[in-house]
Amino acid sequence: MKYPYRVYRTQVEDHVFWTAESPALKGCVGQGETLEEAVTELESNEQAWLELAEEYEMEIPEVPIEDFPVYSGKLTLRVAPYVHQQAAEMAKRQGVSLNQYLNDAIVAQNARLAAVGSIGAEAKKGTRRSGKLPAEPTRTPSRVRGGKRETTDLRLGAE
Repeated sequence: MKYPYRVYRTQVEDHVFWTAESPALKGCVGQGETLEEAVTELESNEQAWLELAEEYEMEIPEVPIEDFPVYSGKLTLRVAPYVHQQAAEMAKRQGVSLNQYLNDAIVAQNARLAAVGSIGAEAKKGTRRSGKLPAEPTRTPSRVRGGKRETTDLRLGAE
């Protein structure tokens, strides 16, 4: 096959089957009882689609090439001086570099947000026993008191 495609399961009434479709070639799909059958049918339909498009002088789209960003692992981060100081002091207390401390903080926050998102999705589907949606992250606004800036407090599930 020349073109990228999506594969997903489809249900019509009680019948569940696989569908493979080419986003670039409008209306070009394949279906089957198995994923392999759907892709094989799509491959055949793609060839037919291209032959008919050529025969009827239709515009044939370019084969898309997807660029994947490459991350170096380096980033520049601007924070308030007090936040920088707090992070450096916490890193020192934990016996790790500031770089490692910030990396761990980002990993932890990403995990929290992913958990809130998956719990929220489960609650919307009704798969959580309590049926109660998780509390949204709450922010306490930062304020300046006595010449010091209080940091923003991000708490998940705060009431």
